[in-house]
Amino acid sequence: ASCTGTTAGAQYTINDFAFAQPNGLGGIPVPAGSTTVRLNFWHRWAFENGWDGGMLAISLDGSTYTMVPASAILANAYNGTTLNGGGYPAWTNTQSTFVSTIVNLDAACVLAGAPSGCSGQNVRIGFAGYTDTSINANGWYLDDVTVTRDAVPACTAAPSAVRTSPRSPTGSW
Repeated sequence: ASCTGTTAGAQYTINDFAFAQPNGLGGIPVPAGSTTVRLNFWHRWAFENGWDGGMLAISLDGSTYTMVPASAILANAYNGTTLNGGGYPAWTNTQSTFVSTIVNLDAACVLAGAPSGCSGQNVRIGFAGYTDTSINANGWYLDDVTVTRDAVPACTAAPSAVRTSPRSPTGSW
């Protein structure tokens, strides 16, 4: 689906800030004890080069959003910046075939204020499309958006000692 156009193949609106958020305001609950939390998605885009683009933001409370830096993107990071709107890192220009991008969500959660990463958080991921006031194009297409984590470890504590002495005939130990 296009994140910025209103229908498949439609061009995005100029002077716009479109925003898509998987699972809405509730975010994506990450179970406590989770490690190696990753966002993976496939995407392609067509934006006015250097002026318009797609970018990621993350929120832990649903109101304050932090831009996900390129340092948290493990594969297929941003390829430029938007010259308007603060010069944010973004996917800009044209990528005509779908590519997979992998994001270290734990690193992004730390930047958003969770010192231990995403474990135990409701993570809100924002796919934002920014456009300036002149040229428009086809926008940003997203597919197969998934969040994964390592399995929460099972209990590994040694069992406590159990008394195995036989009972005496009188019923006492």
